[in-house]
Amino acid sequence: MPGLEINGHGIPAVDAVGDYLQELLDDAESIKPERALEPILAKADFDDIYGHVARIFTGFDDPNGRKLRQYAIVETAARAIFGRLTVSTSIDSPDFVRVWNLFDILAIFSDNMDCDPPLLFWLIEELLDSQTVAGCRRVFDYLESRRERITAQYFNSTKLVILRSCNDLLRRLSRADDTPFCGRVFIFLFQVFPLGDKSSVNLRGEYHVENVTTYDEAPVKSAGEEETAVAEKMEVDDAPDKGESAEKPSGKKERQPAIDFAALYPVFWSLQASFSQPKKLFESAQFGQFKTGMEASLAAFRQISSQDDARKSRQLDESRRGAKRKRDKEDTDIRERKTERQDELADTYNPKYLTSRDLFELEVSIGLAPQAQEL
Repeated sequence: MPGLEINGHGIPAVDAVGDYLQELLDDAESIKPERALEPILAKADFDDIYGHVARIFTGFDDPNGRKLRQYAIVETAARAIFGRLTVSTSIDSPDFVRVWNLFDILAIFSDNMDCDPPLLFWLIEELLDSQTVAGCRRVFDYLESRRERITAQYFNSTKLVILRSCNDLLRRLSRADDTPFCGRVFIFLFQVFPLGDKSSVNLRGEYHVENVTTYDEAPVKSAGEEETAVAEKMEVDDAPDKGESAEKPSGKKERQPAIDFAALYPVFWSLQASFSQPKKLFESAQFGQFKTGMEASLAAFRQISSQDDARKSRQLDESRRGAKRKRDKEDTDIRERKTERQDELADTYNPKYLTSRDLFELEVSIGLAPQAQEL
């Protein structure tokens, strides 16, 4: 038995709005023949768009319920077209630009209150739910390109939909494999929501206190401490007498003291307790300890950075004194390997640094400050 195809909803106003939306989509293809996100469709691109919509709804008898009925009619017609387009067209296809054009048209409608302002974001939310992660990236291309346009008006009536759709998307994404995309979502939220919005303020002052950073708090003497003490004693014994000149040869810089990683280790990792429970910093003793630990850590990182710069400078001087090499081919190979390495790192899981005492010197010595663990 052949399937029954329903061409209309049986409501003249719904069919009229649907036909007009289809007409606007056809006009949009002539306005944007390149089938791309840009340019953004605006009211000036269409002839008397608001007047046409007003004429469709001139026959409504109840003025009090007119807006609600109009919102329902426009939503029904828009959802019907949206459903047909998303079912018949892949998001990777150039023809999917008709969906972006439909969104732009609904944004024009919402500017004049011809449709419910959250309608655009309801459809975007459904589109995000129906797409793979790769498809969601394309949806976010649209959101980022229209951010100021679609959030300039009626933000209070649309912010809950925006927040809900972004949070649902973040739950689907892996913070290990989709880290750049997660960053895009967070940046979009930061740009859309004001700094003092309730959604971005920890009103209850609750923190992730269960995420405790475990490390070896007990001080441990290094195996070479005795040898170091003996060497220091020998240097003192070999020092010149008071009568002898103790002037240092000119041209030599004073040697910086070596970093005591054994002492820095507990100081650095103790900072995590303040990061996970910031309210503790209101206590003077805790704040003093935090300030001392932060100053010691930053001083060590600055010293490591200066040592790295000096080492790089020496390597540069040595390379200049070396024999001339075939640089063109080598530079090409290096660039290719660097590009391949960047592509690999983009899809590589970036774990948190381990807190083992044995690994601490290696972690810090490579010139990277260990990341603060997730709060």
